[in-house]
Amino acid sequence: MLIASAAVGTFHTLTLEAVSRIEAIRPSILAATWLMGSIALAVPLVRPVFLGRRPRLAWKGIRPEPTVALFLALLALLLIGLLFVAWIAVPNNVDSLLYHMARVVHWAQNESLRHYGTAYGHQLWNPPLAESVILSLRSLWGDDRPANLVQWSALVGVLIGVSGVARLLQLGRTGRMLAVAFAASVPMVVLQATSTQNDLATGFWLVAAAFFVLLDRQEPLGWLERAALGATFGLGLLTEGTFYVFGAVIGGWFIVTRPWRADPRRALVDVAWIAAAVVVLNLGHWSRNLAASGSPLGPADWVGAHGALTLDALKPRITAYLPRLLRALAPHLAGPWQPLNGAIDAGVKSVYRAFGIEVNAPIVVWAWNHEDNAGNPLHLLLIVVTLGGCAALLRAQRAAALQLAGVTIVGFLLMVLLIPPAVATVGVRLQLPLFLLWSPVFAAVMVTGLPRRWALRGSVLLLLAAVPWLLFNTTRPLIGIRPEPGRLAIPCLRGLGCTRVSSILSESPVNVLFANVGELKRGYVGATQSLSSSTCREVGLRLDSSDPEYPVWYLLRAPQSGFRLETIYTTEELAPLLDREFDPCAIVCTICGDRTRLHGLALSGRWDNVSLFQGDGFTWDEDG
Repeated sequence: MLIASAAVGTFHTLTLEAVSRIEAIRPSILAATWLMGSIALAVPLVRPVFLGRRPRLAWKGIRPEPTVALFLALLALLLIGLLFVAWIAVPNNVDSLLYHMARVVHWAQNESLRHYGTAYGHQLWNPPLAESVILSLRSLWGDDRPANLVQWSALVGVLIGVSGVARLLQLGRTGRMLAVAFAASVPMVVLQATSTQNDLATGFWLVAAAFFVLLDRQEPLGWLERAALGATFGLGLLTEGTFYVFGAVIGGWFIVTRPWRADPRRALVDVAWIAAAVVVLNLGHWSRNLAASGSPLGPADWVGAHGALTLDALKPRITAYLPRLLRALAPHLAGPWQPLNGAIDAGVKSVYRAFGIEVNAPIVVWAWNHEDNAGNPLHLLLIVVTLGGCAALLRAQRAAALQLAGVTIVGFLLMVLLIPPAVATVGVRLQLPLFLLWSPVFAAVMVTGLPRRWALRGSVLLLLAAVPWLLFNTTRPLIGIRPEPGRLAIPCLRGLGCTRVSSILSESPVNVLFANVGELKRGYVGATQSLSSSTCREVGLRLDSSDPEYPVWYLLRAPQSGFRLETIYTTEELAPLLDREFDPCAIVCTICGDRTRLHGLALSGRWDNVSLFQGDGFTWDEDG
């Protein structure tokens, strides 16, 4: 499965880049491309049949013991439940509205991955793999319905990957069950599996990379495994910036274990192959960033806000590393008891003050069922406990598990140092690789130190612990928690709070869309309803960088409905990307205050902070 994922990811990336170059990303082209690719990938499977070497299948009755059967049933129910939510719910994460889905519909409209004018640079600079897969799915399906399936599929891949790692660590079936249960029950994993975020997708490529490095410890990788390993690094870097840190540590692990003395040529070829795969798979995105900003990663100020690349930027972080580490871990300790949250918050801030730094923003926020802020307290506790139990791995001579533990901890510690958002309250999700990579380590310690029956029961209990996050996701709940509960909803509970909307089975898609930004619903709905009733189909967007763009596209069903949307307001650096030949007959504006005229068009309506200007005679002079 991991080799197949690397092959499909590589095929998708290279073919989409090629089609993008001629601005031909449209359903017919993608369907033909994937049909040919599917045939090519199927040849190795059907060729033995034509040669007369038919596989011999021997079916044996499978009667797992009751605890194992219960585990499998719970895991299936969890995955099916998450699949159902992912399919039903509209993408509504704030980052999805700002850039994940916004960039997808822009690419679909342009039929190309080329950069375009936007007020929010994240749409351009961030690695694009997860969103480009969504682009292919929506192009083939016809709308955004399959968008959430990318993260759900990544979860399935992660569980297969951690099971494979546990097998390489020789943990047996019980250990594999524990590793899968640990990964599947992380609250942030359950919440993100129905979203269009990309942290789970990043975690999948990291787990795959760790698998191939561990596999190489047992036997030298064949050409197919080496190709897959190189692809996992390239595709991981093309998914999210977090991979740059964790991937570098796993890559360093692979490099250190090369046979430099016994076979230096092979060692050099292995490293060169990974480097080549990284460059080839990321070249398209890097070249677009380079042309637009002068850097393959994006503008210097944007990169500086998301990671440290210079010694001057690193020095203050090294000095204040202890409070940064405490700040990264503290959100996981949030609970429904505000006095305790306040005490933890004050304690971390006092450590900051000891280093001469004043922090005013809240650090510990109780948001147990929100995919941006939810902590993982149980799993953090289990990591601490098993970290202390690593001595048992040393005694049991489980060197591979100890190495994986070391790589995971070093990756996390470097992330705290290098990636500023990872220590913010809303950056808890960026720490997901820590929990995913630790899953087999947790299993190794438990299998070494616990009787088998207790380990099996522990795997079942972990899966049961994940159920509340499946049912009560605050923005995509199966069962709503509301002040005035209706169908499929219960009253708000003390300590657990309320969900933003009622059940996705009873709420309208529009209410689900605005679950995180409910205060903007009236303005966006009013402006788009007015546009839909008009004959105008060329719409300019003048939005603040913090205003979500995707809802305008969703409500207008663009671009498949015939509406064309283009940003007409951006920063000075991105102004060259604006389409100066665009001649809109309407402008949606969220930052126009009391204006009655904009770019030559007259005000036709205002709903809260959203203004709609319509008419003929558009000019790029905003006061014209």
